Amino acid sequence: MTNNRRQHGTIYLIRHGETQWNLENRLQGSKDLELTEKRVKEICDTSHFMDEII
Repeated sequence: MTNNRRQHGTIYLIRHGETQWNLENRLQGSKDLELTEKRVKEICDTSHFMDEII
């Protein structure tokens, strides 16, 4: 019997950036807003993590 199982990769889901309007529960989508300092740091950390695993 032949094993037809495929190897599966890994998918990483990365959430969108946090803005001040997110923190204030304000509706957005029609305006480009700056990311919070916290989110900029998280993006940098995520980038370094992805560099290591790819």
